Amino acid sequence: MALNNFASILLYILVFAASMLLLYLGQKTNRRIFIVLGLLLPVALAGVRYMVGTDYAAYDVFYDIIQTEDSQITLGRLMSLEMEPFIIGVALVGSWFSFGSWFLFAAYALVTVVFAYLAFKLADKRHAWLLFGSFLFIVFLGSFNQMRQVAAVAVFAYLILKIINNISQNKRTYVVPILLGVTLAVSLHYSSLLLLPALIMPHLSTKFRQRTLYLILFIGILVLVPLVPMLINFITSSGILPAKQLNTLIGGQYGGSILNFSFYIFTLMFVVMISHFRPQQRGTNTNAHIVLMGTGAMYASLGFFSSYLGRLSDFFWVFAIVAIWGIIDGLEEPHYRKVLLMAGFGVFYFVVVYALLGVGEVLPYQILGGAHA
Repeated sequence: MALNNFASILLYILVFAASMLLLYLGQKTNRRIFIVLGLLLPVALAGVRYMVGTDYAAYDVFYDIIQTEDSQITLGRLMSLEMEPFIIGVALVGSWFSFGSWFLFAAYALVTVVFAYLAFKLADKRHAWLLFGSFLFIVFLGSFNQMRQVAAVAVFAYLILKIINNISQNKRTYVVPILLGVTLAVSLHYSSLLLLPALIMPHLSTKFRQRTLYLILFIGILVLVPLVPMLINFITSSGILPAKQLNTLIGGQYGGSILNFSFYIFTLMFVVMISHFRPQQRGTNTNAHIVLMGTGAMYASLGFFSSYLGRLSDFFWVFAIVAIWGIIDGLEEPHYRKVLLMAGFGVFYFVVVYALLGVGEVLPYQILGGAHA
């Protein structure tokens, strides 16, 4: 069953608002059933969709291949599919139980919402429900297109925020849990490997003064913009990468780059200006979040030359949400107004990016049914 665009927008807003309310009740009453229900609502929305999201058909075809070949499929055949271990494992389990492709979409959505919520609890336990709601409006719908990558984004954000928390509380960060988290993120999307240097960013944010950090970020963005095309030209002429991988690296030069880069630059400027001129509004870990947003801006700038590299900026959306809330929470306004302002920001982003610009092809929403279930 297909909804029209208005009904689809209303459905997204109602489901996400209901999820926020249930999480709020769960945190307020300390009843986990509300938390579970609040997290399952967006999972259900992702699971029962049909042909919603740019990459839906590709994942549906992949799942059909696994189901069709099931018992005859070989390791060599699995390797030829060029997919990560997690998606292959989920598809095989779903095939064994004769589940439809909804199982694949629901499994990835579950990983995404669980780790995103845990990450926001680390950032601000009291307002995790609010930050998670903003995540649903801003980032989660992107998983209807970039399903594997957004799941890795949530895991990566949890790891970074765990490190930031440990630093701020003078706690030791144990290597084994971080390695396990990195392994999970890489098994969700191989691009996570390119984010390993970002794990040291929280430590770097404590080593420099605020103005020095701003200068480093500014120089980093200026250097990367001319450097990347030179590097790509070198790779092209030297034949380091096979043609297929090279096309993946430099294909679709401007896909989403301007939107991503603008989002990071304006958010970064907003947070830097407020935290500089009104230091009383700075959050506890504002420096770390500024460094991470700046890193996101650097990766977004790469998108002008490589859509694949530019997509790595998606891994830093969560820190922008946390930093924006840190500034809003410092306002001398009644609490309910700050909550409405943050929630309104999420809804505004959803309306502009997903409804008006049509990013990710999430409209209209269609419900799975019949032979497709």
